[in-house]
Amino acid sequence: MAPFIGDDERASGTGQSSGSGVDAPARRNVLYIDAYDSFSYNVVAMLEEVLDVKVSVMTIDSDWPEGNMVEYLQHFEAVVLGPGPGDPNVAKDVGIMRDIWNLSGADMLPVFGICLGFQSLCLHQGIPIGRLPYPLHGQVHRIKTVNRDIFENVQDVEVTLYHSLYAKMDAPEQSTRGGDSGNPHTDRFASKDLDLLAWFLLEDERTQIPMAVRHQRKPLWGVQFHPESCKSDREACAELLRRWWDMALNYNKKTGRGEYGILPDPNHYASGSITLPAAASTMLDWSASTSSCSPYRTFTARNLDAEVICENLTAPNSPTVLFQSNGRYSIISVPSPASWRLEYYSETQRLLLEKLQNCHQTESAPRGQSVTENIVERSLSVSQFWDVLRFVMDMKKVDSGSLTVPFWGGFLGYFSYEMGLACLARPKTAAEIHPTNENAGEDPADASLLWTERSIVIDHKTGQITVQSTRAGDDMPAGWLHQTEQFLQDLALSRSQCKVCTSDTEAEFLDSILKQSVIKFPTQENYQRQIRACQAELEAGESYELCLTGETLITLPSPVSQSGRASFPWKLYKRLRKYNPAAFSGFARLGNVKIVSSSPECFLNWDRDSTLEMKPMKGTVRKTEDMTMEKAREILGSTKEIAENLMIADLIRHDLYGICGSGGVHVEKLLEVEDHGRVYQMITHVKARVDRNRPGFAARDMPQLPSSNMSGYGLTALQRCLPPGSMTGAPKERSCMHLSSIEDRKRGIYSGVMGFLDLGGGGSFSVLIRTAFTCSNEQDDEQLWRIGAGGAVTTLSTPEGEWDEMLTKLRTGSLGRQLNIAAAWLSTYTRASTLVYPGSLSSISMAGPQDASLEEILWRSPPHVQMMGGYLHSNNILFYFAESPFFDATSNNASLAIQANYNEAFRHFVETREAFEGRLRTMQGLEFVVAYDPLQAAAQTDTRFAHEPSNVWVIRKQMRRKRAGQEDEVVVLATFFVVGDCIYMAPSVASVVGNRILSAVTSLTSLLKTASTLPIFTPAHGHTYLPPAPKPTEAGQPGVPSQQSKENTPMPDAENPARVPLVGSQTGNTASTFQDTRTLAESLNLFLRYEDEYMDESPLVGEPGSFIMSKANDVDRTATAKQAPNTIPTKMGTPLVRVDTPGKGPEKVGTPSSSDESRLKKKKGRVGG
Repeated sequence: MAPFIGDDERASGTGQSSGSGVDAPARRNVLYIDAYDSFSYNVVAMLEEVLDVKVSVMTIDSDWPEGNMVEYLQHFEAVVLGPGPGDPNVAKDVGIMRDIWNLSGADMLPVFGICLGFQSLCLHQGIPIGRLPYPLHGQVHRIKTVNRDIFENVQDVEVTLYHSLYAKMDAPEQSTRGGDSGNPHTDRFASKDLDLLAWFLLEDERTQIPMAVRHQRKPLWGVQFHPESCKSDREACAELLRRWWDMALNYNKKTGRGEYGILPDPNHYASGSITLPAAASTMLDWSASTSSCSPYRTFTARNLDAEVICENLTAPNSPTVLFQSNGRYSIISVPSPASWRLEYYSETQRLLLEKLQNCHQTESAPRGQSVTENIVERSLSVSQFWDVLRFVMDMKKVDSGSLTVPFWGGFLGYFSYEMGLACLARPKTAAEIHPTNENAGEDPADASLLWTERSIVIDHKTGQITVQSTRAGDDMPAGWLHQTEQFLQDLALSRSQCKVCTSDTEAEFLDSILKQSVIKFPTQENYQRQIRACQAELEAGESYELCLTGETLITLPSPVSQSGRASFPWKLYKRLRKYNPAAFSGFARLGNVKIVSSSPECFLNWDRDSTLEMKPMKGTVRKTEDMTMEKAREILGSTKEIAENLMIADLIRHDLYGICGSGGVHVEKLLEVEDHGRVYQMITHVKARVDRNRPGFAARDMPQLPSSNMSGYGLTALQRCLPPGSMTGAPKERSCMHLSSIEDRKRGIYSGVMGFLDLGGGGSFSVLIRTAFTCSNEQDDEQLWRIGAGGAVTTLSTPEGEWDEMLTKLRTGSLGRQLNIAAAWLSTYTRASTLVYPGSLSSISMAGPQDASLEEILWRSPPHVQMMGGYLHSNNILFYFAESPFFDATSNNASLAIQANYNEAFRHFVETREAFEGRLRTMQGLEFVVAYDPLQAAAQTDTRFAHEPSNVWVIRKQMRRKRAGQEDEVVVLATFFVVGDCIYMAPSVASVVGNRILSAVTSLTSLLKTASTLPIFTPAHGHTYLPPAPKPTEAGQPGVPSQQSKENTPMPDAENPARVPLVGSQTGNTASTFQDTRTLAESLNLFLRYEDEYMDESPLVGEPGSFIMSKANDVDRTATAKQAPNTIPTKMGTPLVRVDTPGKGPEKVGTPSSSDESRLKKKKGRVGG
C-alpha cells in the first residue's frame, strides 16, 4: 500500500485543531486525493485555512481502507481531486480518482477537481483531452467567468496555470437562459451534462480553453487553474472555494448525508515511541564526551579570517569542514580526541561510522593530525537513517551557549542529490533506471557528516571570534578553550606587528598541477538532445519545468609529495575564495571526498526557536554598463523568468506546509529583483513557523516528532525538501524520474546541499552549485574533479539558449571578471592550459606570461565580448582584459572590483573607466590602466577620418608607489595591445633590443658581403671587381685566382640572379618580402627615445603587429608560438596540456611538432605580406 497520510489524532480521534492548539471536533472532514504533485499541500492548507475544515490525504495509488471505498467516504463531506503530472487518459496517472466517478445515488458526495482532477472529470463526461498548441506552465493570466454558481460576484480573475493538456470542448452556443447579464458565452458544451463557468482564449483568439465547469445534476465541480498558487488572486479564489463549500453542504443537507462518525487513524500508532537500530547506540557511545552546554571564549581580531584560523588549527589531511560567508558568520570545525564521522550510501542502505583519534597536539598550537581508530558498518533504511539523526540530535541537545552565534556543536557536512532522490515519497518509481557514470570514477557517499565538539565562529559584523566546545573539561583552567584563545590572540598580534607577505610558491604549485589538466566538456549535440527530450516531457504534461544539468570532468596529476597531495584541495579552495568570493563558500575534507564550493544560493535555514525559511533564486541578469535595476526588472518580468521562479516558489511552499501545516507558511517576498553585486537576481523569500502541538501534513505520520528540540523539525524539513526544487523542477517526484532517465548519470554532490546541524536546535544548508568535488584517493596518480552546470528547461526555452546558459555557468562564477572557463574555480588557474569548447566554439590556447620562449602571446574570447554587449569600448575594455590570463587577480583592479561588488559605496567606481582609473590613482600597488584609447583619440582628432578610429588599444601593467609631497612613482612592468578582440602581450625590452642588434649586425654583414660583388669605378681603372676569395679544392689546395674583369664584364652568377643576395639576410624570416635594414645606431636611438614603447612600421617577428592574416583578411585565431632568437635563452618550455576534444582522444598541446613547425613557417608572414 502506498503512503496514506491522515491526521495525527491518536489521543481523542477527533479533528485537528484550527491553530490555537485546542481540539475542534465540530470541524468537518474533507478527503484530498494527491496525485504526487509538488503543490498538493498548498491546496490542503488553503482548504483548511479558508473553509476551516480538517483535510485527510490519500495518494492516487493507495488502497481504500479495508477495501471499501463507499464505507470510508461516509466519513467525509466532500472530496477534492488534486493537480498532478501526467495524462488523465493514463490510468496510473489518476489512480483512485476514477473510482470517485463511479459513485451514484445515496453514495454520491460533492467533488471538486483541480487541474488533473478537472481533466479527469471532463474525460469521464466524454470530453477528449488533447495537447495545447503550447504549454502554459507557470503562466499568470486573467480568465473570463460567468456571473453565477461558484463565480457569482467573482469576475475576470487573475490565476496561475500549470497545464499543457486541455479539455477540447466545442464552441459554445448562444445561451437561452437568463442570469448571465447578456454574456455572449454559454454554459452548454458538447457534453450535455457539463456547464462552462470560466474560460481563457489563447493568443490566437480562436482556441478557447475551459477554465471551470460543473455537472448539471451531480455535485461535481472542477477548475483548470491553480487557486492555491501564490500568484493567483487569493481573495477571489478564496471566495469561489467558500461558495463551492456552501453549495456542497447544501447538497449534503438535501440528500441526508451526515453523522459521519470518528475518522479512523490509518497509521494506528499506539504510542510516540519507535524502535531504533543499533547504530543509534553506537553514535551515542561515541559522543559520550559531549555535554549539554557549550562554554565559550570571545575576543576581537579583525586581522584573522577563517582561512588563517583553519590553516593554524587543522592539519592538511585531517577531516575538516569550513563554512565561509560574506554575510554574518563563518564556521570552522576543529578536531578533538572524540571526533567521528558518518557516511551513508542510500543505494546499498549502508551506514559507515568512523571514529577518529587526535594523536598529535603541540604545545604552541592545538593543531590536530587525525588517524582512523576503528570503523563500524551498519545496515539501515533511508527512513531509519533520518530517525537516527533526529534521535541523536535530540538526546545530545545543548541547552546553553553563546546566543550570538548560530552553531554550538553538532554535525557539519553534506547530503548528495541522490540522497534527496531517496527521500522522495516514491523513491523507487524509476527503479528500472540505473544512471551510469562511466568516466566519473567512484561515487561519493550520499551523506557525510562530521561530529564536531570544538569549533570557531567568526562574526564578520562585529569582528568577534568565538572559541567554543561542547566537550566536557575543555573549559577548565588552562584547558583547550584557554589555550586556543591565547594561541589565536598571539597569532593576531604577530600578524599585526609584521607585514604578511604572500608568496608565489603556492600559486606556482597550483599552476604546475592545473596546467596539465585534461578537461572533458559535455557535447553540444548530446546536451541539446537532452533539452529537446525535456521539452517533450513538458509538452506531454509530465512536468512543468525540468532543471537539466551537464557535467564537466577535469583530470589532474596528483602532486609528487605527500604534503602536496594533502594540501592541494585546500590551496584550490583558497584560490577560489580569492577570485570568487560568493555569498556562501565551503570547503570539506571527509575521507576521500574533497569539496570546493562557492555557492550563492541559500537552501534552508531554521533557528533554535520555531522559524524555517527558504530563499530560492531563479532568474538572473548580468550587470553591464547599460544595465539598470529598472531594465533588469523589465527583463526578469518576462513570462519565462516569472514562470521559472513562480514554480519553485509554489514548490517550496508545499514543502514547508508539509512540516508546519495550514496557517504556518508566509511569503515574505515574491518575484522580487535584488542587486547581488555582479548580477541582478530574482528571488522569493518564504518563512514558516512550526507549531509543536500540530505537525504538518507530511509529518503527521511521525509520532516521535513533537518535542522541545527544533532540530527534529529542521531535520524533517530537510528530509522532506530534498533534493532542492531549484535543481529539479516541478512536480518534483515526476521531474526527478525523467531527469534521471534523460541525464543518465548520478549528479553526486552537485545539486545536493551542504551545511550544519546545531545541537542547540538550529541548522543551515546551501545548495551545492558552483562546486567542484573529487572522490579520488590521495595515493592515486591522478585526481578526477567533477563540476556540474545547467539550467531550468521550460517550453519557452530553446536548445541553443540553454546550451549557451550552461556554458556561461561553467565559465562564469559570481566573480565574472576572472578567467572563468571550465568553472569559477578552474578558470582562474588556466594561465597555461588549453580548453576546448565542444560544438560551435573553437579551442582557445593560452600561455602564461612567465614562459619566455614565447615572444608573442595571443588570447581572445568572443563569448566574453558578447556578454559585454557585443563590442569593446572605453568603459568595458579593462574588464575584458581582466578575463585574459595576463590579468593579475592580486592587482588593485581586482580589489576595487570586489569592493564594488559587495559595497554599494564603491559601486560608482566601476560604472565608467574615468571613475575606475581615478580611484586606482588613489591606491598604491599593482594596476592595469589604458595607455591609449582609440575612440578617445578619434574623438579628439579634427580630421575627416575621425569617424573611423583605430581598433588598437594599449594597456599598461604598472606599479604605483605613493611618495609624500611628490608625484607618484609609476614603474611600467609590461605593455599589452588589444587588436579587435585579440589581446597581445608585447615582447620585453631585452627581447626588442636583442632582435634589433641581431638584425643590425646581420644587415651590416650582408652589406659587406654584397659589396664584394659590386664594381668599383676609378678614373684610372674604370669599372673593376674585387677578386673573389680563393676556393679550396678537395685536396685542400688553394684554387686558381681569377683574372680581373674588364669593362662591361657580367657580374658573377648573373645568369641566376635569384642566387645573389641583394640586401640583408633572408634567414631571419623566409616568408617575408621586406627586410628590416635599420642600422644598430638607429635602433639604439629609437630605443633611447621611446624605450619599451618603441614600435616602428615594420615590426620584427614577435613584436606587436606581427601576426598572421588569413585568406579572409582576418586575424588567425590560433595562438602561434614563434621561435625565440638564438640570443635569448629559453627559461621553460611550453607546457604540455592534454585536451579531451569531443569525438577525439586526448591530445597534447604545447610545443609544436616538426610537422607543425613547417606548417607554421609556411603561414608566417607580415601584415599584407
